[in-house]
Amino acid sequence: MKLKFLAAALLLGGAVAAPAGATVIDFENVPGLASSGIDSLSSLTSYAGFNWSSSDDMALVGSSSFFADNTASYLGLVAGWSLGAIQGGYGAFLGESHNTVSFAAVDGSTFSINSGYFAGLRADGLAGATLGYTALVNGSLVTGSVQLNGTGASSTVAFNLNNVSRFSFTSDGYVSFDNLNVGAVPEPTSAALTGLGIAVLALKRRRAQRNNVAA
Repeated sequence: MKLKFLAAALLLGGAVAAPAGATVIDFENVPGLASSGIDSLSSLTSYAGFNWSSSDDMALVGSSSFFADNTASYLGLVAGWSLGAIQGGYGAFLGESHNTVSFAAVDGSTFSINSGYFAGLRADGLAGATLGYTALVNGSLVTGSVQLNGTGASSTVAFNLNNVSRFSFTSDGYVSFDNLNVGAVPEPTSAALTGLGIAVLALKRRRAQRNNVAA
C-alpha cells in the first residue's frame, strides 16, 4: 500500500514538471561544419544549449579526417593519437598546451556534467597529457585532474558533477575530446510538486479513513 501511495504521489508531482534527460554533445551537427570541415570552438554560440569559449584560437572543432591528416604531421606527434577520443565523424581538439575551454548554459541555468571521451599527448610526445578541470558548483569552485591516455586510445573521464554553472578544462599538452555527457538539473518545482502530491494523497487517505469510521 505504501509503495502504491508513493508511486501515485510521484506521478502527481512529476506529471506537471519532469526533469530533462542527459544529452551527449558529439559535435556531429555543428552548423556549417560539414562544408568547412573545421571551425573555432569559441564560435559555437548556443551550440547544444551552451555558449563556448577558449583562451586562444587553437581550440578547434572539426572532422576526424582533418585531425587524422593534419594534427600529427603539423605538431610532429604520433600519427593517429588524436582519433582515440573521437567517436564519430567529428570531434574537438586543443592544439595548444594550457589552452582553456569553458562552457555554460545559454539561459544561465545549472546543469550536470557526467563524463566525456578524451585523448591527450604531452607537448614533448613522451607521455599522455594531464587534463585539469574546474567547475563552478553551487557558487563554489570544484577542481580535479586526470592523466590521459596518449597512445591513441581514449580515456573515459567521469566528472559526475551536478548544479554546475560553468565548466572549464585545460591541459599540459594536446587534447582531443568528444561525447560530453551533460544533463539539465531538475527544476526545484519538481521536488515541490512531488511533495504537494504526497500531501494531497495523504489528505484524501485521511478523509477516507474518517468516512469508514463514521460508517
